[in-house]
Amino acid sequence: MCDSLYVMANGEMPCWCDVGEKLVLDRLTVDKLTDPNFDVFNHPRIQEIRRAFHMERRFPFPDICSRCASRGWFVDRPREYQYMRDTMEILHIEPSWLCNLDCPMCVPKAQRTSLKDPPYQLELGLWEALIMNLKRNGVKEIRTLHIEGRGDPLMHPCPARLCRTFHEAYPLTRIDLTTNGNFKFDEKLFVSGLNHLRLSIDGARPESYMIYRRQGDFHRAMRFMSDATEARQRLGLDVHIEWKYILFEWNDSDEEILEAYHIANKLGVELSFCLTSTAGKSRRFDMLSLQAKIEELMPLAKNRPEHRFLDEHQIPIT
Repeated sequence: MCDSLYVMANGEMPCWCDVGEKLVLDRLTVDKLTDPNFDVFNHPRIQEIRRAFHMERRFPFPDICSRCASRGWFVDRPREYQYMRDTMEILHIEPSWLCNLDCPMCVPKAQRTSLKDPPYQLELGLWEALIMNLKRNGVKEIRTLHIEGRGDPLMHPCPARLCRTFHEAYPLTRIDLTTNGNFKFDEKLFVSGLNHLRLSIDGARPESYMIYRRQGDFHRAMRFMSDATEARQRLGLDVHIEWKYILFEWNDSDEEILEAYHIANKLGVELSFCLTSTAGKSRRFDMLSLQAKIEELMPLAKNRPEHRFLDEHQIPIT
């Protein structure tokens, strides 16, 4: 949170970490963001967090921070304290609180509209006001726009417009989007500035996929990935496509791992095997044994650990 912002679909700005989502620092509105005296990236509560970590070497919110999976990252990497910042590492936005799937470890589909206040889709006016606020207050660089949330970004009525509006303001920013892929692929995403498309497909077979991705359609998700790779080639665009595969006890056999590798290799996408600590987690692997298994099964694959999740360990391979 010292160098990043997280904005949810209804304008809530929580602390940017796993348990910190329960701590809402502010509720953003168009009126607030267009106030010439309001600087969202140098918000008083964010300055309080920076001061606590970098000057006073303490947790700003002891109860929440003590349970945060990323607490060691901040403690172990001290940096020179800057009261005001003009460079943002990650702008994390949640375009939609809604989802078309009902995965067991996520927000229950039937309870979504009772657990959070509306709006459930990020309003374009709020999004434009947020970008204008950052520009007006001297944010010169945003290194990554991360489009992901508790809902699926493609539930938003115009995700490509969200990308395009941002890309016009910050053309050098890398734009990442994560989706479950249970949609019809729209190539407008690729011509709107998207750099990295991540598809959450946990399994290489329909019967294992549907155990966690409830109400999802394996074939539809794979068709989305296939259509995306076809569009990338046809349009001549350098969009990185990643298949994110969480290993559970029902999809971690050698045979299914190899099957996923062959599918990814045929399509020309990056395959990222992830370990999780949630229910149903793979009991075969830890990071070392997974690395060894990948080297055993896929000796020609290049292991490139480029990305990390707060609650998962990931080994991308191509």
